[in-house]
Parts: sequence; C-alpha cells; structure tokens
Amino acid sequence: MTAVVHPRRSHLAAYHVRQREKADAELAPLLDEAARMRAAGATWEEVAAHCRSLGFVGRSGRPVTTSALYQIARRRRPGL
Repeated sequence: MTAVVHPRRSHLAAYHVRQREKADAELAPLLDEAARMRAAGATWEEVAAHCRSLGFVGRSGRPVTTSALYQIARRRRPGL
C-alpha cells in the first residue's frame, strides 16, 4: 500500500519557509556590513572582529565567530 501525498505544501514546509525568512531578516544587517568590508578587501577574520566590536551576535545570542560568519555568508549570500 502506498501513502497518499497531498498536493498542497505541508504545514511543516510553510513553517520552515517562515523561519528562513525570519533568519534572513535578522542576519541582513550583519551580512550587509560583511559585504561592505569584504568589498574593501578585508579578510574574514577582520570582518568578524569588526562585527563583534559593533555588537553583532548570531541567532543564538553569542558573538559571531569567523567560521559562523563565513558559513552564514556562503549559505545566504553565495557571491560574498
């Protein structure tokens, strides 16, 4: 027997879309600053240090690390 799949999107899929949109809105200022500094030739370490000095934090509320910033940028802004 096969399960019947509903043609509509599931509530869980809609929830994930909303969560992604919320994360994009929360991270936009951080990524804008990172893009500005990277365009000026700064390294990822310099960008992360500058963002920490400005008080930017990750979604967990902790100061942003170089690794986290790089991963966020690659996922949300591939050309950065």
